[in-house]
Amino acid sequence: MRDDSALYTGMNSATAEKLERVKLKKEEKAEVKVQARAKILPAVEVFNKEIDKETNAVILRQLDLIDKDGDITAEVKALKLYKASMQNLKSRIAAIMREKK
Repeated sequence: MRDDSALYTGMNSATAEKLERVKLKKEEKAEVKVQARAKILPAVEVFNKEIDKETNAVILRQLDLIDKDGDITAEVKALKLYKASMQNLKSRIAAIMREKK
């Protein structure tokens, strides 16, 4: 006698339809994300350039404010910290915009 128990998956037409609907919803969600990313992508480069310009402007203004009697070491460390935080911001934006595969 033949044992066909391995062929019985427990699926019927209703569960197959539900799985198909779930799959379609996931695909639609992914497509919406791709379209949103495509709209935002051109603006990311402009945004990164603006971050760079603002970072340089703040650093230059801060350097102008350092007086002879001030603690220059603390100011330089603060500027390095600011520059690092701006780089981290750019990295986070790039990570958000990176495509998932």
